[in-house]
Amino acid sequence: MKVKNTLSTILLFVLCSCISTAPSGNLPFSTIESARDLTGTYRNKGITGEGYPSVYLSKIIWREDKAIVHEEIDAISVVELSPGLLEVKALPITETSKVSHFKEDKDFEIQNRRIILENESGIAGFKADEPLVGPYYGRRELGLDASGHGKYKSSFSVAGLVYLVIPIAMGGTDEVRFEKQK
Repeated sequence: MKVKNTLSTILLFVLCSCISTAPSGNLPFSTIESARDLTGTYRNKGITGEGYPSVYLSKIIWREDKAIVHEEIDAISVVELSPGLLEVKALPITETSKVSHFKEDKDFEIQNRRIILENESGIAGFKADEPLVGPYYGRRELGLDASGHGKYKSSFSVAGLVYLVIPIAMGGTDEVRFEKQK
């Protein structure tokens, strides 16, 4: 009986878990009043939690562009050209450098002190080969931390049944800091 209770307790902790990573000295998001607050030059390679893979600001900004070699970009420059219109450049500038323009309320929205990149929820289990049936939620956001450095946060939560038998509840948060250079 004692072995059964111990195994049940271990199984409960394995199936109900929270996974979080953040750089040392992680700070909360600061307030972004307008797109102008984002102007500056940020290091492209982010500072992550120990043992976590590299995260590049360029990959967050230009997620769909498969032609970019993110490891070759040193920094990202953000300039406000007019109120709410940002020009974002990959540095160093070469003939293949990426430059984009983003308009507030068209390409991005500032909400709760940060830019919401993605906010999704739904029910898993409707596609072939999905072992989990249950609700999920995910959110990706970008902004500035309390010291003015760039900050990225990705969070998720899921609950349900794996193979319609094993109950599971999980959540996690990954936070990354992009040092502001100028």
